[in-house]
Amino acid sequence: MAAIRFGPWQVLAAEGGGTVALAGERLAACGQAHLVVWQGLLRLGAADAPWPAPGRPRFAGERVCWGPGVLDLARGTYAPLYAAEPELRPGGGERPCVHAWSAHGERLLVGYATGDAQAPARLVLFDGGRGEPLATLRHPAEFPPQAAWVGRTALVVGFGDPRAFAADTGAECACIALGAGTVTRLDADAAERRLLAVDLNRCVAWIDPHAWQLVDRWEGRWLDAAIAPDGRHAVALDLAGGLHLARLAAGRFEPLGAAAAPPFVATSVALDDTAIALAGGGLAARAGYVIKEPSA
Repeated sequence: MAAIRFGPWQVLAAEGGGTVALAGERLAACGQAHLVVWQGLLRLGAADAPWPAPGRPRFAGERVCWGPGVLDLARGTYAPLYAAEPELRPGGGERPCVHAWSAHGERLLVGYATGDAQAPARLVLFDGGRGEPLATLRHPAEFPPQAAWVGRTALVVGFGDPRAFAADTGAECACIALGAGTVTRLDADAAERRLLAVDLNRCVAWIDPHAWQLVDRWEGRWLDAAIAPDGRHAVALDLAGGLHLARLAAGRFEPLGAAAAPPFVATSVALDDTAIALAGGGLAARAGYVIKEPSA
């Protein structure tokens, strides 16, 4: 079994956030109302959303795409896309259920819980620069999704059977027969050759984002998971806050075992090629990691 070593951990204030993103030395933690960004022990900036902003931050150079807008780290300003504001009506209205940005902020996908039993979710694709709606995605009448991912040419929405759409037009490309209960995370490597979907408390699924087929399943009581940018390793966070790593090779997850106990019970995990980040309970943390393979 491979030896997994972390450390030292840098523990930071998440400022109420329980969702984490990582890009080298930089870490972002967010909740539905507030985002904070750190570089090492230096607090780089923060932002507040004008309405609920569920979803994961995404680093794009000197910007952090989060919720319905973009935080410019150099200027310290947060610019929301006001076209993405949920619709209101007398006595009620919509509530955002997920925001997902493309890698460089070109596209934003927003899912809204409508409160309408006949059409419980509305999905809209926006131009991330101009802020204009590009397409309303057609979908089956399912529960509002909790996870989405936007790539260069396609985007995926975490229904029980995840659905893929073209990133430019919103036209449906495929339906992936996962049969999930609740998809809580979608994550891909930098080259977008491997896509992971977390089926809460059941498995992490490996999906081929070109053939749109299920490649393998990593069974377990998983809460969250992430894939490294190089696509070689994945980390899964179990319901008790434990960390587990796996190698992705030859079309299979190869579990490498559990890692040493993290510094607190986390609810979210992010993975870089040489570092890992956690968030939960008002804290965030980052550490380097090394996977030492056993001698032949």
